[in-house]
Amino acid sequence: MTKILIVDDNEEALYMLRFLLQKNGYQVDTATNGQEALEKARAERPDMIISDILMPVMDGFTLCRQWKGDDRLKEIPFVFYTATYTDPQDEELTLSLGAERFIVKPVEPDVFLGMLREVIEECKASGLVTPRQPVEEEAVLFKEYSEALIRKLEDKMVQVEEANQCLLALQEASAAMTSSLGLDEVLRRIGRGAVEALGSSAVWILVVNEAEDTLESKVMVSVSEEDVSALEGALALKADAVRIPIVVGRNWLTDAVLSGEPIFVPDVSEMRQRARCLEVLIPLEKITTFKSLAVVPLLVKDRRVGVVALARSLAGEDSEAEIGLITAFANQAAIAIENARLFSSVSEQREQLRALAAWLANVEEAERQRLAQELHDRAGQNLTALSINLNVVRSQLSAQSATKMAARLDDSLRLVTETAEHIRDVMADLRPPVLDDYGLLAALRWYGERFSQRTAVATVVQGEELAPRLPPAVEMALFCIAQEALTNVAKHAQARQVTMMLEGMAGGVRLTIADDGDGFDPTAPRRPGERPGWGLITMRERAQAVDGHLQVESAPGQGTRVVVEVGR
Repeated sequence: MTKILIVDDNEEALYMLRFLLQKNGYQVDTATNGQEALEKARAERPDMIISDILMPVMDGFTLCRQWKGDDRLKEIPFVFYTATYTDPQDEELTLSLGAERFIVKPVEPDVFLGMLREVIEECKASGLVTPRQPVEEEAVLFKEYSEALIRKLEDKMVQVEEANQCLLALQEASAAMTSSLGLDEVLRRIGRGAVEALGSSAVWILVVNEAEDTLESKVMVSVSEEDVSALEGALALKADAVRIPIVVGRNWLTDAVLSGEPIFVPDVSEMRQRARCLEVLIPLEKITTFKSLAVVPLLVKDRRVGVVALARSLAGEDSEAEIGLITAFANQAAIAIENARLFSSVSEQREQLRALAAWLANVEEAERQRLAQELHDRAGQNLTALSINLNVVRSQLSAQSATKMAARLDDSLRLVTETAEHIRDVMADLRPPVLDDYGLLAALRWYGERFSQRTAVATVVQGEELAPRLPPAVEMALFCIAQEALTNVAKHAQARQVTMMLEGMAGGVRLTIADDGDGFDPTAPRRPGERPGWGLITMRERAQAVDGHLQVESAPGQGTRVVVEVGR
């Protein structure tokens, strides 16, 4: 059985070649560099050696020179098998070193095995290749060897520079995609990024409508109108198509979405054989504006987000680096689209909550007015009538009866008067007349005085009356927020003084309620079983109902500031 020694530092390439040779009846040994290969060959001679060139410790060129300079090994055929050194000068150098063959990867297995058999037969029939004499042509060999290495280093430097440029373009495109949260703008930036970072001549982006299980055409970015027509023809669709059912075999777009795998078409001339669509919109022979096509699904954690089709100006199989770059771009695009969708959903829900809060505020205000009017028209009038009746009863009593009932009548009249005062207080809280008649600042001063009388907490109101006055709904919302804030001070703060400041600002108004009480940590989570602070929730809802913003600033031992800002 023929024994072959394989030398390659790439484990995957080593495994695949060993599998191929063993499957075809060869005995195989392996090494990962030239030094290891020499040691193994000297310990147990193989019948042939197949070596890569670019390897650590000892490269293939040096291995071949030492192999052909070793009396024990020089009769063994040496075959180079490489994907790195592919220039004609490289082949000339390897053959001058004494190698029997120079094979460039990739090669079809049958062709590769046939070439190995040819080498074995030629060696048996006419002997091996005679290498240059090491002493006579040492300088020439060294020069060719150095030139080969320099060429390869230059190629690598060019590849590294191209990779750096691509990565930089990808980074810039990724930053641009994620810097906006509007879906339409994100999609436009994805399209521009694909043109700039990936060198695409036309980009078509479609997103998944999960409710209808369709693809929706969103953005087409192209260098020219011809590119648009060509891409439409390649995919058998018009870019202005509204919805495309996601069905197996309909076109490459739907196939990529369903499989979750990208589709790379290296040469559009092969599209006729590979296309699965029923008809094309233009003859494929007329697609001359681009050479290759990539259709890549946009996925976020295996969830279908959309698909992007990239028309490209270069033909040929994509390298692993290019495929990785396109995939990385698609992943970033998918994340950007998903973030934009989530932001849109949250914004929509926030707008619904704001509209609901506004509606509730209007309902509450209407209910406040109704209750105040009801108390005034019914309870107030009834109490007045009751007071009159009690006075009439007292005036009609005999002197003896009046003496007996005087204390009871006086107590009843006092209760009627107190109840009427309480009702007036409730009516004032529900809809203070001073707010309607004199404005927000006057209403805050009036309420601050009442608060100080009830709680013994000093209340200071600062500011100037706004001109022109705010809309009634805004005034009422700010007044109710101040009421709720002072209620919280009375319940929780243990404060000695409260300051309310009303001030105008560019485009709006700001109301600040600050106390010198105990304060609290607004970020602290609630303890298990603790009820939520409905006061803060209510204040925020009132602010949102008038397109305002409320912020609470507090810390333990440093008091609390409630700041609400509303635009005019």
